[in-house]
Amino acid sequence: MTLRPTYATTPFLINKMNLFSIAFLLGICSLFVFRQVPHLILLGSLTLISFLLFLKFKQSLKFKYIFLILFALFAGCGWVMLHAHDQINHQLPKSLEGKTIEITGQVDSLPQQTEYGTKFLFKTTLVNHEKKHDLFQLNGYQRDPMISPKPGEIWNLTVRLKRIHGFANPGSFDWEKWAFQKGIFGQGYIVNGRFIRSQWSDNLLLKFRYYLFKKIQKTLVNSNLNQKAVSSFLYALLIGDRNLITQDQWDILQKTSTNHLISIAGLHMGILAGFLFFLTSFLWRSIYPRLCLWIPSQQAAAFFSLIGVFFYAALAGFSLPTQRALVMLSVILSAVMFKRQIGLWYGICFALLIVLILHPLSILSESFWMSFGCVAILIYALSNRMHQKNVWKHWIQTPVVISIGLMPLSLWFFGEISFIGILANFLAVPYFTFVIMPLCFLIFLGLILYQPLAQLGCWLAVQGFGLLWLILKFLAGLPFGTWHYVLPNIWFLGFAVIAVLLWFAPRKFLVRCLGLVFLLPVFIWTPKTPKTGEVWFTMLDVGQGLATMVRTKNHTLIYDTGPKFNATFDAGSAVLIPFLRHENIKIIDTIVISHGDSDHIGGLDSVLKNIKVGKIVTSFPQLLKEPHTFRCYAGQNWVWDGVHFEVLWPPQNQVYQGNNSSCVLRVTTGIHDILLTGDIEKPAEGNISLGRIYATRASKSPISTILAAPHHGSRTSSSWPFIQMIHPKYVLFSTGYRNRFQFPSIVVIRRYQKVGASMYNTPNTGAITFKLGRKGTKLELYRKENEHIWNKV
Repeated sequence: MTLRPTYATTPFLINKMNLFSIAFLLGICSLFVFRQVPHLILLGSLTLISFLLFLKFKQSLKFKYIFLILFALFAGCGWVMLHAHDQINHQLPKSLEGKTIEITGQVDSLPQQTEYGTKFLFKTTLVNHEKKHDLFQLNGYQRDPMISPKPGEIWNLTVRLKRIHGFANPGSFDWEKWAFQKGIFGQGYIVNGRFIRSQWSDNLLLKFRYYLFKKIQKTLVNSNLNQKAVSSFLYALLIGDRNLITQDQWDILQKTSTNHLISIAGLHMGILAGFLFFLTSFLWRSIYPRLCLWIPSQQAAAFFSLIGVFFYAALAGFSLPTQRALVMLSVILSAVMFKRQIGLWYGICFALLIVLILHPLSILSESFWMSFGCVAILIYALSNRMHQKNVWKHWIQTPVVISIGLMPLSLWFFGEISFIGILANFLAVPYFTFVIMPLCFLIFLGLILYQPLAQLGCWLAVQGFGLLWLILKFLAGLPFGTWHYVLPNIWFLGFAVIAVLLWFAPRKFLVRCLGLVFLLPVFIWTPKTPKTGEVWFTMLDVGQGLATMVRTKNHTLIYDTGPKFNATFDAGSAVLIPFLRHENIKIIDTIVISHGDSDHIGGLDSVLKNIKVGKIVTSFPQLLKEPHTFRCYAGQNWVWDGVHFEVLWPPQNQVYQGNNSSCVLRVTTGIHDILLTGDIEKPAEGNISLGRIYATRASKSPISTILAAPHHGSRTSSSWPFIQMIHPKYVLFSTGYRNRFQFPSIVVIRRYQKVGASMYNTPNTGAITFKLGRKGTKLELYRKENEHIWNKV
């Protein structure tokens, strides 16, 4: 018995659904526009009024769509603002930051092992003995091995917390936005703890995932596979745990545009659904054919496929990508079960509406736009051109369409596109479909039913991964495989999207040529640079450390590279490289490393690995093995594009003295001064070089000085004679949010206040940029320029 698909006979309803979903999405996107939550009662009133007007004029061909769009816009805006308001109200109060408090709740995630201990999410029921349901990210340090909470367990913990606060720089990952979308309200570390209970009924799903985690771990150890680098991918594909994947592995996946293969989402769940559909349909017809008289095989196959993908999504912890894929597949499989064939656009719009209702804040995630964009471009480019005779042709076209179709979004979100991604996906997607994913299903069956089967599956999967990984590493290492380019604003994104849509339009040569015309602004546009005699200076937000950039018309200098936080995370890879790519800088002419403290040199290796550097100047060249490394000493000077650079400290023959050997660099245009001081302290501040330059300044035309405060504003620096001598107009502090040193010192702040200096601190302002020209000074504070609802300081 075959199903006779019945198409919807009311295209008006389909159009209305599509229109409402798109308008609802636009209303949700108001989250990007507002800097604070608007009045919710006003939004509710506008939504109600527009709905009533739609009901009144729904028979009017002229007004019904207008009021439908208005209703969807206000409804989307009100819905997302309601959730944003709730998120803001749950943020950790500033009065509790840094204080020791007591919380009771449940471990709500799989543990993530770090070099310092264990990191996990903790959902509270009590905060300081008051009922409060919040979600915090906690670190359990190795100093107390007795405190090792496991998923699903109930604990009473003594903790110290602070609000979510990330780096704020052009090009950097917005951790505050990520945490806002995830519903994480604070972070901190455990001081002490007491185990309360662990019942089987407490978060049963999370405990089952942890059980599988341990089983996979044991299986890999027994098979001597736990040391294999690619074994970490098995955790990602079986239970959605990507914490074991290293940063180097992510870099290779990003360069080859294959990172989507390691995140359980539409591809993986689609493979499972297809496998279960055909298997169930075959068994339903073969084992007992009379079953088809009661329930057609296609309906039974759709039912069991839906159960299978639901279970797989549960194993992945119902992450947002799996929820989106589950909703889309539910729409498709439900249409089969109820003998309805819906339009593809209707299906994706209905899925979009459901996802936005369930998780309106998911629009803050890049994966939301990439996943829906992927499905949309496939429907647009291939839906009306698929023919049975051309199956292999369209199999080849699919990765090409995805790679080209997602290029605008890749440029917008990641600032790069992979030219080798088409080839990598052409090889990797079929390999995943027919080799890796079936082996993963075999491993799962073995973990549940028969352990030797799981060991065999793990061995085969690791060997299969190893072969694929060799190919991906080779492709990632090819020169010119990745193009870094940042779209300057949303208008350029719009041009790129239109160009893609025209390129995949029905085959008309003139239409495709028009698509190329829309690409011209993307390729013709060149970012602004300083003019001759001008200088742009940026102090980046790198936490407790220092990283700055000085830029002239044709040259770039980096002064210090920020801290190194752990073996896989430093300011070079997290802040400096993304910033340089955002600014379209391909070469660094000179890097000055003021001295050897880790909060100044920590990001150097990552910078050298990712961008071409002319030379390194530092006060301790003997400790660096890099070629073209030179010692800095007082008297060195050079001119770039009409801007003068001069090293003022240390003396040429001085023995290295740590902070007091910091390279002090003066940059001047004749009208403006920038003084970069590293971590010098009082002995160096009184040196004669500074006195000679700045003591005679009063007799000349006024010079506005920008001073990077010595030693982050420590008491040991910024002495009163030094401040009087420099008399800065602007003082910049580069410190960590709520740093343990309490920099900048209140004493130092009062000293600078006495000379009327304007002070800026990177945790409060984000990256600080001065554009110094002949016509004046332009100051840009990144947090102020990019203020959103989720990143209020």
